[in-house]
Parts: sequence; structure tokens; C-alpha cells
Amino acid sequence: MRTFHGDETGAGLLEVMIVVVIVGMMVALTIPSITSYNSTSGMRSVAQQLVSDFRAAQQRAVAQQAARYLVFTPSTGTITGYEVRTAIPPGGSVEWSYTLPSGVHVEKTSADLFPSRAIIFSPLGSVTNPGSSPALCVDNTGGLHITITISYATGRINLSEGTTNCAI
Repeated sequence: MRTFHGDETGAGLLEVMIVVVIVGMMVALTIPSITSYNSTSGMRSVAQQLVSDFRAAQQRAVAQQAARYLVFTPSTGTITGYEVRTAIPPGGSVEWSYTLPSGVHVEKTSADLFPSRAIIFSPLGSVTNPGSSPALCVDNTGGLHITITISYATGRINLSEGTTNCAI
């Protein structure tokens, strides 16, 4: 066992202050990366949720041989959520719904892509909306954009990620 004598001391105030300053600087340098990661991770999670729900609605349309409608709220501007329905409102029932978390923005890339404010999956699995292939843009304040496009003929859903604008 070690014994201390009067002339031995622990760490001095100056050493402790230096360690505290170094640890503080390390924390200050990592906080922006952590917040950026959280923001990007949340955006990717929302994009994956959208794609998962698109595919589930498509599979239900095929399995039950009845169209499924993915209806967005609101109909213009930034989307705040959506419902998967058996018919366009006010008809049909809601099979499930999803509200987007704050901090993540989802927008239609063009107003004419799905004017009925819904993406319609046919019993064959394809998209039956008039116009171009439906596309959505998911973005956050970090500058990262994720574009979700759905092929008309096959109903295939694609995700593409980048830092450029979401315009298709």
C-alpha cells in the first residue's frame, strides 16, 4: 500500500484547468457533426418510411386486386403527412397514415405530377396517375436532398441521394 507524505501533491489547479479546456474544445468541435448527422439520419429515415409505405400500398393493391391511393396532406406546398386509402377522399377507408416529423421537408417536384394530390397504385402494381412519373423531394437544412421517383409502367420506386437540387 502506498502512503502519501506531506511533500507529495495531486494534480494542480493549472493541470486540471488545462484538461478541462482541452475536453471542452473537443466537445465544441464534435457538436456540429453530431447535429448534422442527426438531421441527415432523420431525413434518410423519413425517405425510407415513404418508400416502405409506397411499396406496402403497391403490394396491397396487387394482393387485393383493388387500387390503393396514397393521399398527401396538404394538397399544395410542403407535405406534412399522408394516408393510404382504399379510395380518394371523401370515399374509402384509411388503411394507415403517417405524419412527417418536424425539420424534414417533403415536396412534390412539380404540381402537375399528381394533380389529384394522390399517387394511385393499380391492381397491376403500376401507377395510374396522369402526367409524368410521380416524384417527391425530401430535404433538410443540411443541404442533402433525396429524390423518390416512381416508374409509371412498372411501379418501381427509386431513391437517389445528392447535394444538388431535387428537380427531376
